Amino acid sequence: MGIKPLDNTTVSNLDFSLGKEVVRHNITGALFSSTIALCNTRSWHGILSIFDQEKEKNKVILSTLDDSVMAGGNTYFLSVRKYPDVYFPLGHQYIEAANYNPYCTIDYRIGDIAILRKEMVLAQNEPTLLIRYTLLSSSMPIKLKIRPIVAFRLADQLIRRSNDFATGNTPIDNGIAYCPNENETPLYMQANCPNEFITAPDWNYNIEYPADHSDGKPYQEDLFMPGFFELQMVSSQEIIFSASMKPQQTKNLADFFRTEAKALPRRISYAGSLQYAASQMFRLDREGYHVIEKMPPSSFKSKDVCGALAGLTLPNNNEDMFCKVARSYFDIGHKVVKGEKSHIFYAPETPLWFVWAIQQYTYKRGDRNEAFKDLLSYVDYVVNGIMENSLRGLTVDRNGLLATVKDKKLVYNVEINAMWYNSLMFFAELNNTRLPEQAVQVERFARKMKNEFLAQFTDKANGTAYFANSVDTDGNKDFTLSPRVLLAYALPYTLADKPMTKLMLPIVEEKLLTPVGLRTIAADDPKYDTEGSITSFYLGFLVEIYLRILGEEGIEKAEKLYRTFDSNLNEVIPPCFYEEYTPKPPYVGKGSPMSAVTIATINRIRQLIDQF
Repeated sequence: MGIKPLDNTTVSNLDFSLGKEVVRHNITGALFSSTIALCNTRSWHGILSIFDQEKEKNKVILSTLDDSVMAGGNTYFLSVRKYPDVYFPLGHQYIEAANYNPYCTIDYRIGDIAILRKEMVLAQNEPTLLIRYTLLSSSMPIKLKIRPIVAFRLADQLIRRSNDFATGNTPIDNGIAYCPNENETPLYMQANCPNEFITAPDWNYNIEYPADHSDGKPYQEDLFMPGFFELQMVSSQEIIFSASMKPQQTKNLADFFRTEAKALPRRISYAGSLQYAASQMFRLDREGYHVIEKMPPSSFKSKDVCGALAGLTLPNNNEDMFCKVARSYFDIGHKVVKGEKSHIFYAPETPLWFVWAIQQYTYKRGDRNEAFKDLLSYVDYVVNGIMENSLRGLTVDRNGLLATVKDKKLVYNVEINAMWYNSLMFFAELNNTRLPEQAVQVERFARKMKNEFLAQFTDKANGTAYFANSVDTDGNKDFTLSPRVLLAYALPYTLADKPMTKLMLPIVEEKLLTPVGLRTIAADDPKYDTEGSITSFYLGFLVEIYLRILGEEGIEKAEKLYRTFDSNLNEVIPPCFYEEYTPKPPYVGKGSPMSAVTIATINRIRQLIDQF
């Protein structure tokens, strides 16, 4: 697949370009995010953000650069921002070509005066953004003016003019360090050549974020500008500008840029884009390695993290990262159960998703003994903890079913019990040789639990062809169809037999399946228009059923689902993998454009197809 840059008519069309986002994330939690025209449309967009571990949220440090070219007595702005009823400046009109593979590269044509290339690379292992300006051609010397617009705020907050922002800065090697107050870490902005920084503190008022506005969120703020850099340029000259949370050796900036740019993989296929997207969804901090639930990063959502871990790592043969995250999560999970990290969103079924992830790792390794050495203690902790009713939010009844408490009632959920049965059987499988008597006891317990499940979650009287979504202690059975029911048919140890699965499958296809995922409730449910959405979370389990039940026909269906998320702009713009989609055609992506669950699901579908 050739690499074809986008042309001026494409990128300069804001209706198109503001809907295409570019997101880069590195292992430190640093983030580069904007649209392909470099006009921020969300409050969390910013060309340099970091992860604030104390608040466990993303923090936007440098919102954007108001850069411009001065030549022949005129100023030509390269940037673009949204204000009430107007976009200004209109730098997108100078874009001649753009490419985002493997990193952001934009060529600006300033009439017959100059062609300037701007390349932006987020360093892999530190919170540093590197920008290379190259004057490709020029009929006269020009002056490059760079005015940083800083935020120093959490991604989900907006700010207004404040006297608390310091107006001064500290000169450093070829640049400045700016810090708005004593509680913040300075932002170091430097160039690889001598330059002049003119201190000119000012506020940029009423910047708007159109995507947030459309979503009904707060969308307007003021941002601070400490001053501007002026740099002289002649034809063919390169200037490297860095924005970093640590000072840089400016003499090394050119080599630093080339090294980082060379290390980025060029995406030449859909699978390559998926693999690259998966590689961005991790962060290393003082508590270890984590899966990033979505962009912008925030305190992780435990169920989603465990649900995504296997799909982000195993299809890409990244078993080392799987183990690093698993060990970190096991430690954090202990603290959550004890209440030491109660602020983390912790679903009761999270430990069961963790066991499923370990099960996927074990089967990928193909060596139960090695998996036993590495991970049995995790499985042992979860299964025994639930059996002893010592894990938060879960209760085992005398028949083996697993319940949660809602409105002072025990509620039995189909997803939780499907995963519970699978966990019990996997535990027995791992202990067949090490602790055979315990394995037999657990398997016997699991069989009893399965029989009780089949009795409680079916209703022959009304002829429903799929399991109930939930059952409570008063005998109420909720047959609202949701994608969670798929787990009872698709897990390695399934509660349903083949004939039951064949009865369920066409109903799910008719009522839940869309080209981009599964409806959260059936399309004919009265609540769908107001409460429904589309998620990819359970799509991989549908594919497992396809392959198990339909064979070659299932492969065709799986391939069709996999290809849905491909992008005809994959050569230049990395595709977005949204966390949700609107409930009706044309199924527009909403929420985060980079969701770990969505990336993991599509990646795992590819793995399942390859394995078949």
